[in-house]
Formats: sequence, structure tokens, C-alpha cells
Amino acid sequence: MVQKMTIDLDDFDVTRACDVGSELTVLHPTTGEELDIVIMLSGPDSRRAREADRSMTDLLTKEAIEKKLTPDDATFERMASMRAAGLVIDWRGIEWGGKPFPFTIDNAIKLFTERRWIRTQVETFASQRANFFKA
Repeated sequence: MVQKMTIDLDDFDVTRACDVGSELTVLHPTTGEELDIVIMLSGPDSRRAREADRSMTDLLTKEAIEKKLTPDDATFERMASMRAAGLVIDWRGIEWGGKPFPFTIDNAIKLFTERRWIRTQVETFASQRANFFKA
């Protein structure tokens, strides 16, 4: 007879792990070399992720009602950057134009809009629960 193993779901609290967050070390866009840029991100099951999703839905609904919603590349880029920015807890190692570029939501939106290669890394990292939930 095969012994069945029970699993305590308290051991799988991915929401808590995603809320705590995890550090992404940004890689050079062509060489893959680690850069001295670290972005602390919340994960896909975090409260921040749910709030970012809700904010996007609210904004899309509002713009649709006000007939301001334009389904073009600029709108999709803005929405994707806003969604990614909503996952950021903090960052370090970023300068822009030779000056410190501190984390704010507005700065994150600018970063992810103007440096899409960083946003792509953020989106990829943040979508993988394994980056937040350690066995």
C-alpha cells in the first residue's frame, strides 16, 4: 500500500512571499552581463500586483467612458510601464544623465517606457513565482 503524504498549505503562502519581494539584478541588454542595478520587486500574487491590475482596469474603464482610450502602441506602452512600475518596491544603482535617479512611481514609469529592455526583464522576473517563493 502506498503511503499518502499530506501537505500543509501554510507552507505554500505565495502571497506572503510575493509581498516580501525579491531582487532582480538587471542584465546588460546585449551581453547578458550583470549590471550594478538592482530592482526590488513584488511577485505575481502580491497585494501590489493586485493593486496594479485594479488600477489598470480602473484607468482603462475611465478612459473608455470618457472616450479618451486610443488603442495604439503608445497606450499599450504606457499601460505596460504603469503595470510594471506598480510592482517595484525600491531600486538601487540607477543614475540618469549622470544624476541619481531615485525610485518613485513616476520615475519607474519613465524608466520602463524609455528603457523597454529593463521593463522586459522586470515583467519576466516578476511573473515567475519561483523568484519569490523559495523551497
